[in-house]
Amino acid sequence: MKKEEFPTFLNEQPTVVFGRTTRELLVILVGLTGAYLVWTKEWAAIGVFYFLTPKVYLYMPLEEPGENESGANAPQYQLSKASEGEDDEY
Repeated sequence: MKKEEFPTFLNEQPTVVFGRTTRELLVILVGLTGAYLVWTKEWAAIGVFYFLTPKVYLYMPLEEPGENESGANAPQYQLSKASEGEDDEY
């Protein structure tokens, strides 16, 4: 004797939202969560890099020529002063 199959609720998975089953919705949720975590890690890395970069850059500005010096001699004065080996005051 052949066993007949009756269409019952147990043979089909019920749809929860938008015609999707619970398993499909769970896969979509895991994918969205993973994408969000990757996105936040990227922005967290950008934030860490931003906070670790120095905001004050140390450099010696070139001195402007005084009133007694001519404009042509000013670069020579600045180069010669820098090459004297004076200690920088920081």
